[in-house]
Amino acid sequence: MRLTNLCLCMLTVLEAAAVTRNATDHGRLPSQFAAYMTVGNKSTLGADFMSTSSSMEPAVLDGERGLVTVPLANVFNMYYYGAVLVNGQLIRVMFDTGSGVVWIPGMGSKGVDCETQHLCFISPGCEATGDATRQVSYSYGSGRVLLNMTHASLSISGHSEMLVHNFSLGIEVELSVHGYDVAQYDGIFGMAWPALASGGDLFVPKLYEQGLIPSNLFGMYISRSRSEMSLGVIDKAKFNGELQYLKILLEAWWTLDLESVTVGEGRSPSTGSSREAIGDRRLAIVDTGTSLITGNVDDVIALMLLVMEESGAVIEYSPELNFFIFDCEHILNLPTITFILRGANGETIASPRLWL
Repeated sequence: MRLTNLCLCMLTVLEAAAVTRNATDHGRLPSQFAAYMTVGNKSTLGADFMSTSSSMEPAVLDGERGLVTVPLANVFNMYYYGAVLVNGQLIRVMFDTGSGVVWIPGMGSKGVDCETQHLCFISPGCEATGDATRQVSYSYGSGRVLLNMTHASLSISGHSEMLVHNFSLGIEVELSVHGYDVAQYDGIFGMAWPALASGGDLFVPKLYEQGLIPSNLFGMYISRSRSEMSLGVIDKAKFNGELQYLKILLEAWWTLDLESVTVGEGRSPSTGSSREAIGDRRLAIVDTGTSLITGNVDDVIALMLLVMEESGAVIEYSPELNFFIFDCEHILNLPTITFILRGANGETIASPRLWL
C-alpha cells in the first residue's frame, strides 16, 4: 500500500439535524436524523468524501419566532465552529456537545500560538490568565487543558442582545491537545450537561434564564454544504415529518440507547441482507466535537472484521495512531454500516464515504 493512498477507518459526523433540550430540561431529547423521515423512514446518507466551508458569518435573529441561527464553519467534516464575543473580543469556538466546559485561550499560555494561529483572550484590568478563583484540569480524547475559571460577558457574534453577563468559563493556561496547533478554532464551547461542566456555566440555559430565548433548547444541523446551530426554537425547516423524542440515559453526555449496529443493506440480520456486528445494547453519545465513532476494543474489532468479510478489503490496525487503515482504492467495495437507536422509527445508514 502507498502511504499517499491510505484511508483512516474513522467515521465523519453524520449529516443530521438534532434538536436537544438543554441541561435543565429533564426527561426527553428531541432528536431527528434529518433526511430519513422523507423516504419510508430510511435514507442512505452519502456525499462528497471531503468538503469544507470555512466562512465566518454572524448569527441571524428571526424576531417573529425568536429563533437565533448561528452559521457554523465546516472544516473537512471534522469539526464545526463559529464566532463568539468574550468581553467584546472575537474568539472562534468549536461547538461541542460531547463536553461541558466553555474555554478560550489566554494570551501567554503554554501550548498556544497567539501570534499567528489563534485569537487569544486579553481582559483589560486583569491578568492575561483571568481573575481566576480556581483551577480545573479538563481532559478530552485528544489531550487535556489546564484552565483558570473566571467570569466574563459572553455573546454570540453579531447579536449583542444575546449577551450573558458574569458567565463562568475557563481561560486556558496550559494545553496539550493533538492537532490544536493547526486547528481553525481557538476555544471549545461545551454544550453537554452540568455534570461535565466542572462547575462552569452552560450558555443556552443562561440565555433562557435571562428571557433571551423562548425555550431552553438548541439544535445542531450538520451538513457538507451549510451547517447551523439554532437557539431557543425548533427549526422545522431543517427536517421533514414529525420530530422524534428519544430518552436520555445519562445526564452527562447526550446519551442514547443504541440497539444494534449492522453491516450491509437491510434493517434486520435475520433477513440475510445484513449482518449484525454489535447486537447487545450500548450507550451512544451524540458528540459534535469529534469526527470519530469510538467503541470498546471487542466491539470495534468485531465491526472491522465484518467489514473485511463483506468487502474483501484488507484493513490494518495502527497502534501508533490507534486507527484502522486501508487502501483508499477499495472504498467503493466497502459496505454500509447501519445504526439503530431504540425508540427511533427508522435507522441511520452510513455509506462508506460517511463512515470513513
